Parts: sequence; C-alpha cells; structure tokens
Amino acid sequence: MSQPFPLFAAPLSEAAGHTGAGPCVVCGAEVDERLRLRGSGRLVPQEAPSDPDDAVCVPCLRAGHVAFTRDTEYGLVRWEDAVAGRTHGVPDLRHADGFPLSEPNEDGWVSVEIPAMVLLELVRTPDYVTWQGERWLFCCGSAMVYIGRWRQDDVVRHVPADPAAAFLAIFEGAEPWMWADLDDLSIDFHAFRCRSCDRVRGHTDMS
Repeated sequence: MSQPFPLFAAPLSEAAGHTGAGPCVVCGAEVDERLRLRGSGRLVPQEAPSDPDDAVCVPCLRAGHVAFTRDTEYGLVRWEDAVAGRTHGVPDLRHADGFPLSEPNEDGWVSVEIPAMVLLELVRTPDYVTWQGERWLFCCGSAMVYIGRWRQDDVVRHVPADPAAAFLAIFEGAEPWMWADLDDLSIDFHAFRCRSCDRVRGHTDMS
C-alpha cells in the first residue's frame, strides 16, 4: 500500500496517536487504523468540541475534514493560520529561508508567509512521536517530508564518505560526542527530506 501522506514517509504505525480498528469520528466508518485527535486535532471548517480519544480515518484526514495544529521551525500552524497562508509566528525572527516575513506585532512576534496550499497539506499530515515536541522543517519553499528517526547506519548510508561530519551538519542540536554512541543514547534524531533538492535536515529530541 502506498503512503497516503505526501509529507509523512515513515511507517504510519509510527505516527503519534496511531491507533487500531474502530469508528472514524467524522464519517462513522469502521476502519482498521485511525489517528487520535489527542487535543491538537479539530474538525473543520467549523471548530467543534472533540474528545482527545476521538480518532479520524486516513481518508477523512486526507480530505481535510480534520486539521492538526503543527509546530514548525517558524512557529505554530493552526488551521486558521494555514488558510491565511502564514505561521502563528515566533519572537524576533529575522530571516526565513525562501519566505517573506510579516511586520513584528506589538510583542515582537513575526509570522512567516507560506503558501496556504503548503500549510493546508501540513495540518492534514500525521505528527511524529517526540519527547520535547515536533519541529517541522522547511526547504525550497515547502514543508519537508518526515522520513523517520535516524540511527547511525542511516547516516552512513546517506554520506558514507564522512558520516560523522554529515551527522553534525544534518541534525540541529547534534554535538560531536554523540556520534560514537548514537544508537545507545536517550536521544532521538528526527530526519526530513526536501521534495525538491533532496536535502536532509533534522533535529534532536532528548527524553
């Protein structure tokens, strides 16, 4: 079965809130796998009260009947932000590669202007499991594709000539001492791939 989410290339079973058979909160169909709303999902276009244990089927999420709030390197993206084509913002942001910035608000928060079609795809994409919270990354004018938690052999396959240097270049927050014992650390390394240039970026996630 092909992956139904363009921005989520890891196995769907690894998505945050992935759960088994039961009814979809939107269409009522009994399906084999669903994604729990977990407090960050909402029914759209009208916001409606929902139970965090409610779960949506893949077709209804893909159709945009549910939207998840996503945290990114440029700030939160709620459904209403996605429709408006901007992030909720981050304090004192000076630059966002490939995207224009809004004027700072009275509190110094700056929104990043990103095409609505990009952000709407993002809010109807599953989350990945983290300790410290997701941080979706961008490249070449679009959201990157989440490709999973990387281990040492993934980095070696990606850059066999100098994997230790590649590790430091790819993962924000990585430090040289981590490389030798990477697979034994209580740290996850979440990787993303650009759909345009094939660049891999990532971030660390400590328990």
